[in-house]
Amino acid sequence: MYGERGLARFDGEIWTFFQPPADLGPIRALAIGPDGTLWAGGNEQIAHLGESGWIVYPSVEGVQAIAFAADGSLWLATSNGVAHFQPPH
Repeated sequence: MYGERGLARFDGEIWTFFQPPADLGPIRALAIGPDGTLWAGGNEQIAHLGESGWIVYPSVEGVQAIAFAADGSLWLATSNGVAHFQPPH
């Protein structure tokens, strides 16, 4: 679940809340990566929530959806078309 105030996950018993980075802006897209970690798309950036916290990457304008390719790269549906992103390893 997501909204303008942040993210929440329900495991069947407990809600866990996550505060995304402020510079991400309103969250427009969420995806779970092949490794089980969370990715979020905002106005002009995408962010990855790993074990050490959020990492924000500059992206393209208006991320609307995130999908993963077999090689672990991301395809982003944006307000300007489709973009491809290879996160650093």
